[in-house]
Amino acid sequence: MLQSSPTHPGWVQGWGVLKGDAPAWEFSGIFENREDAEAAAVKAGSGFYTRWGGYNEDTKEFLSGNS
Repeated sequence: MLQSSPTHPGWVQGWGVLKGDAPAWEFSGIFENREDAEAAAVKAGSGFYTRWGGYNEDTKEFLSGNS
């Protein structure tokens, strides 16, 4: 189960699978652990990578670091 964000109500934290750069990155999914996210990044295709961050399912936003 993904962790709830302590700073953003309604958001979860986890390992995102992304391509490109914020804010226009392509989001593929969010995962509880890095291993699952890395496997999903390989399946998603060339250019996808993993990054820790927060995700809002309602707005489909992913935030990480300074994004």
